[in-house]
Amino acid sequence: MLRRKHPHSPCHEGHHEHDHNEVDEALHLSETQAGRKKLLVGGIGNTALMGVAAATALKSGADATWIETFHNLGDVGYYIVPWLATIKNHIHSRNALRWMRGTSLTAATLAGTSAVHSVYEAITSGATHPELFSVPVQAGLAVGNAGIAYWVGRTPGSTTIDQAALRHANNDAKTSIVAGVGNALSVGFAPFNPISA
Repeated sequence: MLRRKHPHSPCHEGHHEHDHNEVDEALHLSETQAGRKKLLVGGIGNTALMGVAAATALKSGADATWIETFHNLGDVGYYIVPWLATIKNHIHSRNALRWMRGTSLTAATLAGTSAVHSVYEAITSGATHPELFSVPVQAGLAVGNAGIAYWVGRTPGSTTIDQAALRHANNDAKTSIVAGVGNALSVGFAPFNPISA
């Protein structure tokens, strides 16, 4: 049955339709088991990676791994908060994407500040080699991020949150690989330690 439009309130009708579409998209995500799993697995996976990265960075002095710790901290919020919001369907795609973008910017700011500090320390006190054990650990972090990207992308999704999560996971995998290469090079050439950050 066709719904009859109110002839005197076109603006209200358009606004209602816009909001209705947003709610439908958010509900679609919360009702799709695969869609919710993407956010949950991404959040849990990044929590584990953050713990490993933090312990490795503290013990090895690997600047790239220290920066990745901050990156993963932002990623935990990026995935987990929208997932929590879908539990009771109290989420709109627009609001979820705003939060996801905000956590990414916050993590980037923290990581950038720490990177600047690493370069400053290298200039004032001299660059140091990270411990050798950090190289295979950083490689493992890259594999972990690649695994998250594979999980998120193996089941296509139609919502904007699905698409944002996939782009983010793919970027995480790429940046983690770059960090791994930089960390490995810094074992042989100390100035690569702050540069890899």
